[in-house]
Amino acid sequence: MERERRSIAEMLNRMVDMGVGAAVMTKEAIERTVDEMVSRGEMSREEGKRLAQQMAEKGEAQRSRLQEMIDSTVERLVNRMDLAKRSELHLLQSRLNQLESRLARLEREEPGLPATGPEEGL
Repeated sequence: MERERRSIAEMLNRMVDMGVGAAVMTKEAIERTVDEMVSRGEMSREEGKRLAQQMAEKGEAQRSRLQEMIDSTVERLVNRMDLAKRSELHLLQSRLNQLESRLARLEREEPGLPATGPEEGL
């Protein structure tokens, strides 16, 4: 019986270590699995609590590492594709607004300048 408990707990821990379970298992799913093991007598309530806590902590750590990997990969892909970042687009929009305001002011001050609007430049 003790040997079975250890082997099941070891199996769950290996799954978590491999990233098979913890990264996708919710806290509720972990608790449900552990509760089932406790009710079948495969581990004590205290062992179950410790295992659930360990799995939840490992899962959160794996989710964080996975998110970092995803963020890094997306950033590399965006850079490789030479796409503009949102902040760069906002900066360009701000610069364009400033230039349009300046042009409108100059056109008002110098009535002889040809009037050009955004649609005329396209």
